[in-house]
Amino acid sequence: MEGKSVFFLGDVASAAAIFFKLNQKKPDHFDSAFWHARCLAQLGKTEDAEEEYLQLLSINSQDPRILFQLALLKLEQEQIPDALEYLRRAALFGEEMAMMLIRLGRVYYRYGLFDEALEEMEKAKILLGKGHTLEQSILSLIAGIREASENDPN
Repeated sequence: MEGKSVFFLGDVASAAAIFFKLNQKKPDHFDSAFWHARCLAQLGKTEDAEEEYLQLLSINSQDPRILFQLALLKLEQEQIPDALEYLRRAALFGEEMAMMLIRLGRVYYRYGLFDEALEEMEKAKILLGKGHTLEQSILSLIAGIREASENDPN
């Protein structure tokens, strides 16, 4: 998406214009609306950004990307209780993300990409935290990947 490239190159105002035009053409396009709100926040238009994020949240109340961006806005406004609430809601997706990382690690392992597999498993372990019911399983997977890596002739 052109707007994202422009955003990451630092030209946030131009990116906002690109996303605004796209929103006019396709008002139901989630990504353009989300990125337009990010641009507004970056440009210091926090009230407008918050309004757009809340509108997106009304469509998808559990999207961790929206929740996280709202938390950042609330932190800027020093509205700590609201920021914490948004962060808590976003963090609920940590376990889901960890499961995705485990699956990705297994695919890497299957194709002999041991370093990548270990990296994803370590990320999953961190996301789940100590004492999680999957901790021992992840530690076993990590040990198995390390052993396979050490025994790999390549």
